[in-house]
Amino acid sequence: MMRSNSLSGGSARLVGRPLVRLFGAVALGVAAALSPVASAQDAATPTSAPSLQELNRLTGSLGGGSCYNRQQATAYETMRVHTQLMLASLGCGSSYGLGDAYNSYRQFTADHAGLLLSYQGIIEAQLGDRGFDDYRTVIANEESQLMVDLGTTGYCRSRQARFESLIGASPDSIQEYLNDLGGRLHAQQGGCG
Repeated sequence: MMRSNSLSGGSARLVGRPLVRLFGAVALGVAAALSPVASAQDAATPTSAPSLQELNRLTGSLGGGSCYNRQQATAYETMRVHTQLMLASLGCGSSYGLGDAYNSYRQFTADHAGLLLSYQGIIEAQLGDRGFDDYRTVIANEESQLMVDLGTTGYCRSRQARFESLIGASPDSIQEYLNDLGGRLHAQQGGCG
């Protein structure tokens, strides 16, 4: 697994398998959101339930039961936010008045690759590579289903403030925001771990 942060033309680039996995784990959920018929059919498939139940048991944040320290809680919330930004960038660019919101999201990912990969590593240490991929798929599917349930317009409105405030934010602002989200999740668990 090769991780490299290098400057190329003024923007950070990440090279290697981790970034492909970071994007790849989300792709199924995004495809489902953009295809409501397939999403409804997949949700009704009985074979998806056991793996989701198993993942809920492992992660806790999806079904309760596990206890995370604050750093782990921040890692899980970071991946959730990153997934929300991806889906918003793919489905909401025109409603946000952005010609190419996905490129803004990609730049955000490149600019914050080190942070994203560090949180990915925290989750992988707990769940393993496959567990991380499964977690990203579950949250992408949840977010995609929310887009289906709310409709694109409603979904885009619900994610607009987060998208606009994070896409161009400084690394310190991003870290502060993510720490706050992680702290909230940690507190919801009773401050355990």
